[in-house]
Amino acid sequence: MDEKEFNELKEKVAKLEKKRNFNLWLQFFIFPIILAGMGYFFQYTVKKSEDRLEQLKLTQTIVDQVFKDTTAERTVILRDILNEILDNDVLVAKIQKSIDNHLKNKAMTGTPEEAKKVTSAVNTFASNNSNLKESLNASEEIQEKISKYDRAIAKEREAFTHLVNGDLKNAKQAFKEVEEIYPSFHQAYGIVRYLEKAPQNPTAAEIKEIQNHIANTLNWKAPKDLIQRLQQ
Repeated sequence: MDEKEFNELKEKVAKLEKKRNFNLWLQFFIFPIILAGMGYFFQYTVKKSEDRLEQLKLTQTIVDQVFKDTTAERTVILRDILNEILDNDVLVAKIQKSIDNHLKNKAMTGTPEEAKKVTSAVNTFASNNSNLKESLNASEEIQEKISKYDRAIAKEREAFTHLVNGDLKNAKQAFKEVEEIYPSFHQAYGIVRYLEKAPQNPTAAEIKEIQNHIANTLNWKAPKDLIQRLQQ
């Protein structure tokens, strides 16, 4: 082997050694970093998917609660704490909008009593920056329903007060007015029908029997304090 061939062989060996060193560098330094990065990315992707699934489950639970719950106060409070439950502002805004539409529709299409409950819950528990509060209070239709409910409540109380005092005539008239203000309100209709069968000039014993019958069988949603007085 001459000197030229020897030098060429030496260069080839040097290149192979250099390539070997580079492969070792990749094996012991670069590949572990790449693998670690891939592992982190995989874990991040899995964690993100798990978080989204958890958010989806929470959202489903919240929506189910809103549309099944008959207590307006709980729904309003839940609406205002969504930011504490979900960490997705866009999702929170969409759910809050759905809740607002649900509550307003309930007040618009429900009974005067439901309109009263929804509006009272919103005015009491909703945050000051809630557009729903302004929307409900500005609705003439909803406010008319609330007025009807309030008038019926007041007249019902007047009717039961007459009944407590043994004044069957004025009690019957007041219950009729309750029915005129708000048809099918509580048990006003049934009480009117019952009082129409009462004697024209009832004795004290008959009045007491009538009071007891109404207090014990026609008392659904009646004023509790007056029912208790009727039962005495």
